[in-house]
Amino acid sequence: MLPMEKIKPYLVEKPWGGNFLSKLYQTEKQNIGEAWLLSTLPDGESKVGDQKLSDYLGKDLSFLIKIIDAKDPLSIQVHPNDEWAKKLENSRGKTECWLILDSTPGSGLYLGLKEGVNESQFREAIVKNESVEDLMKFYPAERGDFISVPAGTIHAIGGGVTLMEVQQSSGITYRLWDWGRPGRELHIDKGLKVCDYQPRFEIKKNIYKTVKSGLLLKHQDFETYLNHYQGKGWFIDLKTYEVYFGDSPLTDSFLFVR
Repeated sequence: MLPMEKIKPYLVEKPWGGNFLSKLYQTEKQNIGEAWLLSTLPDGESKVGDQKLSDYLGKDLSFLIKIIDAKDPLSIQVHPNDEWAKKLENSRGKTECWLILDSTPGSGLYLGLKEGVNESQFREAIVKNESVEDLMKFYPAERGDFISVPAGTIHAIGGGVTLMEVQQSSGITYRLWDWGRPGRELHIDKGLKVCDYQPRFEIKKNIYKTVKSGLLLKHQDFETYLNHYQGKGWFIDLKTYEVYFGDSPLTDSFLFVR
C-alpha cells in the first residue's frame, strides 16, 4: 500500500505539555501537549500540504486521533455523552480510548471515584476547591496498556504519561478541577450534569502480550484494532506515528481505525 500524501498534525500547546512532541515534529514550540494526527474538527484540522484534511477527503471524520504528552497532570474532567452533548452543545459526545505509549515510574491515570465516595462529597470538594484527586481512583500506567473511557467518566491523565487517543470527533471537555493552576476556565455546572458515577471504563494491561491482534473497541463512530486488518481504513504506525490510509498495513506494529 502506498501512503497518502503526508498528513501534517495540528499541534496544541498546553500548560501541562512535555517535550516529546516538540522533538518528534521538530518544532520550536514548547510544551506541546497534543498532536492531532487525524482531525477534521474546525478548530484544529490536520492538513495535507496546505489543504485542510476535510477538504482533501471531501468529508468530515466521525473520529479523531491524537497523541497526548503530559509532563504534568491534565485537569480532572468529564466529557458528555451524545444525548447531553446534543442538548448542551449541539454536538456529538466524546467517548475515547487510550493506548499508553510511554510512562515514567509511578505515573498513572485517575479514573472514577474511590469506593465510598459519593456524588455529594465529590461536588463539595470541587466547589470548595479541595484536593479532588484524593477522592479518585489512581491506576498505574505502563506501556501497552489500553483503556476505554466512555463518555461521562470522571478522569485525568497523570503527569509522566504519553499516550495515543482515539475518540469521537468532538472537542467538548468540561474541566471540573485543575490542580490550582490559574487562568484556565472551569465548567463545573455543565460538568457535574454529565457525570456518570458508575465505573464503566475498562483497563486491558499490556495488550502487546494479552491481545497481540484484534478488536480493541467498537463504537458507533469508530472501531479500533491492534495489528489487525479490517478493510479500508486508517493505519497508525506505532514505530513512527505516521498515518496511512489504505487496505493493508505497512508494518506489524500498528493501530487500525475506521
